[in-house]
Amino acid sequence: MEVERIASLKLHATGLPIEVRVLRKWTPHLKPNDTCYLFVDRFGDAIQAIAHNNDQKYIDSKINVLKCYRIESYVCVPISPTINVVSHYVHLRIGAATSIDSIHDTDILPQQYFEFCQYENLDSLRGDSHQVIDFIGLLQGMEEKTTKDRKPFVNLTLTNASNHSIQTTLWKEIVTSSNIYNKQAIEKSEFPAVIAVTSMRIVQYQCRLQLSSTATTYVYLNPNSSLTEKLLNSFKSDSSGVQQTELQQMAGRNTLTALGENRITIAG
Repeated sequence: MEVERIASLKLHATGLPIEVRVLRKWTPHLKPNDTCYLFVDRFGDAIQAIAHNNDQKYIDSKINVLKCYRIESYVCVPISPTINVVSHYVHLRIGAATSIDSIHDTDILPQQYFEFCQYENLDSLRGDSHQVIDFIGLLQGMEEKTTKDRKPFVNLTLTNASNHSIQTTLWKEIVTSSNIYNKQAIEKSEFPAVIAVTSMRIVQYQCRLQLSSTATTYVYLNPNSSLTEKLLNSFKSDSSGVQQTELQQMAGRNTLTALGENRITIAG
């Protein structure tokens, strides 16, 4: 049976079946009647799917994160900027009429997906309340703290290959979920380690840019990405900075348009 490619999905189309891996699941902030999923296909393209209201229970019974499925009888709907996390210009509406069948777990379907933003572009995106970005860097520091009302949060300091550091705050809903934030693995990781964070808000605190987690954020230790290798090599490189130059050149290619402008798409 012919399979549709995620990249070819257009507004209002029902399309052919798609074969995907489910990478993430979350409930959008202030939208408890929605459940969102991130799908990726064998071509490394990703799209967000949404189940509303009574459809949530049905979809939740059919889908597990990191498993693979053939999905059809969906509808492509306009993106909602308040909950959008990837650059595809449509979302999938899935519900009780959607056909969802498990397929063999195959390495052909990526297990991770990122749209990394370059540090140099963070300032231009600051202030957009709907903008979220993915970021990757060497882990330079980790500090556990609590808010005034004793809610836990974690500050991670991440440094890119150009030696720019940024504080990344992970709030309670992230640090208390072990399938999103594996605290023990990060604490036990050998230095140098690379951390990728998804769907972060860009904020400014005390005149400095920072990243702040959202309900959609996931945290990955040493993600399967060529940028991970480049970052590790940049740390190990000598003063010539050859590997850093290579990473900066990579970061300048394959940028996306629309919401994904100035992002690097990586599926691994």
